[in-house]
Amino acid sequence: DTFSGPVRLIGNKGLKRLSWSSIFPNRYLPFMRPGSVFVAKEYLAFFEAAWERKIPFRVIILYKNHKTNIACTVDSLSWHVDKAGDVAYSISITEFKFVQAQKMDKRLDL
Repeated sequence: DTFSGPVRLIGNKGLKRLSWSSIFPNRYLPFMRPGSVFVAKEYLAFFEAAWERKIPFRVIILYKNHKTNIACTVDSLSWHVDKAGDVAYSISITEFKFVQAQKMDKRLDL
């Protein structure tokens, strides 16, 4: 906010954030791809381990000729067993940027 009102400044591009809700199946469902796992606890274990160990994982989205591949961390994960016995869940994730220190060749003269 300024004396003349709110102002929007353009800064650096922020981190990508994604969230969605769905189910982890506990049984075979007709739309599942061959070889898919239908034991919900295995999916939950993956996300919970990444969250607890504070390690990034990759989200890869393929759509026609477009590919998104970003490292992410879990912000929140909630779940419950639904009436069908599957695990209904909601998850929020944020992009993780790997940062490497760069060696400075020049010394600063103060």
